[in-house]
Amino acid sequence: MNISLLQVLNAPLFKNIKILSGKTGLDRIVKRASVFDAPFKEDVLEKDILAPGDFFITSLLQFRPGSEELMRVLELLVKGNCSGLCVMMEERAELFSEEMLVFCEEKRFPVICMREDISYAEVLGVINQCILEEQTNVLNQLKLDKILASRTLPQERMKILFSINPGIREYVQAVYIRDDQRKSSRKKAAGEVCSAFDIFIPADNYDICILSADSMRELEQHRIVVCEQLLRSCHKSRLGIGRPYARYRVERTILEAGDALDMAQASERRLQIYDPLSPQQLLLPIRGSREMQEFYDEFCREIAAKTTEEGMKDILLTTRAYVQCNGDFRETARKLKQHENTIRYRINRLRNYLDVEEQPLLFHEIISLAVRIESMLEIKKE
Repeated sequence: MNISLLQVLNAPLFKNIKILSGKTGLDRIVKRASVFDAPFKEDVLEKDILAPGDFFITSLLQFRPGSEELMRVLELLVKGNCSGLCVMMEERAELFSEEMLVFCEEKRFPVICMREDISYAEVLGVINQCILEEQTNVLNQLKLDKILASRTLPQERMKILFSINPGIREYVQAVYIRDDQRKSSRKKAAGEVCSAFDIFIPADNYDICILSADSMRELEQHRIVVCEQLLRSCHKSRLGIGRPYARYRVERTILEAGDALDMAQASERRLQIYDPLSPQQLLLPIRGSREMQEFYDEFCREIAAKTTEEGMKDILLTTRAYVQCNGDFRETARKLKQHENTIRYRINRLRNYLDVEEQPLLFHEIISLAVRIESMLEIKKE
């Protein structure tokens, strides 16, 4: 249940702050916020008055220009593994000498300065709200793990689901969201497109929406609107969508959404709905297996044994495009900006390399699997 200082500073209240020093320490964990407007001595560590993860807010009115006491305080805060110091009055930033700023930079201890007239109460309120939201998100992730556990009974799943959102409706559909350029503001925007009857849980590598409605038709309409808004507001995002189910089967749509997200990544699509008839969906459970790796390695060996390194690159590039274009020579040529006859020549050479010239169905099965497996192996590397 940890939130970094960087996550806290992504809140709109802090949009105009100035980082005086220690920018590389913004990954420090914030556990609580405290007001610091009176001098304290080293016994604060012994008395547990100062604790790891403390983020201090102050106007530094207790210090005079040129005072050595501020340096002693910074040393104490660093020694106590605090998360940072926030100066509420911009003009008081001049109290920090070059020596102090260098010290904080070396110790990766963030010192920030507010550039606006904002009350202590507002700052404390925002920080505490961020900490509370993070704790709630982590608890909800644990509840979701419990829902997905194979031994959890349907009645128990419903109890857990209602503990996350008592207003969840009769039918549910999960949406996984992954954005490679994630920011807290985008996560908040993703959460805001959900209704009061939905569940939104931000996680480390993706976010989870569980949409709900009183009928399948309403749920489909709701899903279309939400997904359109997500794709519009998060330009680098990918969505994986599970099929709709009655809420007592919520674990099914969550698992499917996760698989659909992996498939969207593998096929470079922005949106993918779970399809049990998709060959790639069938491959997902064995991704990373020895058999999958051996299939692709043997495919490459067969080509490498009969052409040059440059020729192999051309063949693999053409094969990927050919499969992605559903075996359309003209479309493949357009995609690669090559002549159509060049594409036909390379594909015919590949038939020969694989020794399946008289087996067109087998040929297409092999190259389709090879391209799909290659994309899944790339995901594993990433």
